[in-house]
Amino acid sequence: MPKSKNPFMYGGPVPPSHFIGREREVGTIFGLITSPARGSVAVSGEQRIGRTSLLHYIADPEIAKGWGVTPDRYILLYLDCQSVSDFTPARFWHRVLDLLSRQVGAGELQEMIEGLCGRKEIGGADLEAILEELHSRGQALVLLLDEFEWVIRTDTEEDMAITRDFLSGLRAIINYKLRASSLVVATRGSLVDLCRPIKFKASPFYTFFAFIFLKPFTREEAEELIDRAMEGTGIEFAEEDRDFVFKVSKGHPYWLQNACFKLFDKKLELMEER
Repeated sequence: MPKSKNPFMYGGPVPPSHFIGREREVGTIFGLITSPARGSVAVSGEQRIGRTSLLHYIADPEIAKGWGVTPDRYILLYLDCQSVSDFTPARFWHRVLDLLSRQVGAGELQEMIEGLCGRKEIGGADLEAILEELHSRGQALVLLLDEFEWVIRTDTEEDMAITRDFLSGLRAIINYKLRASSLVVATRGSLVDLCRPIKFKASPFYTFFAFIFLKPFTREEAEELIDRAMEGTGIEFAEEDRDFVFKVSKGHPYWLQNACFKLFDKKLELMEER
């Protein structure tokens, strides 16, 4: 009999195929980005609570299609802000434009992107012509920005001035008259707290967002995770096993996966010894 593969995973984001729960949060995000107002969302939650997994799920083409978010109407770009090494606003926008260029075919829009990429300095306002072109094509741009705290620098007065101008540029694209873009940002701490030290000249950046705080899984969500993972493995978790993993993890997705992974391995070991 072949050895059962441990179906539980931890140490990295859960792929969309194994994503469970968060139905309300997913519905809120898709509802806002598809509304006429093109709402934006700030997702926060403690370390390893599933922020990245949620953004990967939202960005998955098949999942998005189920919510009416199809490529002919929306361009979803996922960016881990930590990948913008030695962050500057220009490096950020170059990265965004590089991702966008991969999603559009040859033509006027591609030429506009290439023209912007040739500039040394780029700001959010420079994307207005691109937003206009997207709008004329019946499309909207949705930026899914993970680890967004990476771009909010407040250590010095200079850092705060750069951050203020950068965030104001981001606000400009989501506030643009054509309503052709939305932001979904993910941070460990509250976006309000992260922006608090910054003296904005107008409304604070965070006032343009709906807020989602990710909590640990409910017992029902934990049961769904276990049932789906263990299907077809030939191994079962008894009620006392489920009570144990939920108690030690307190429903935290990472620690729940961790506890289930180790318990599954132990049960497999005992089964092989018989």
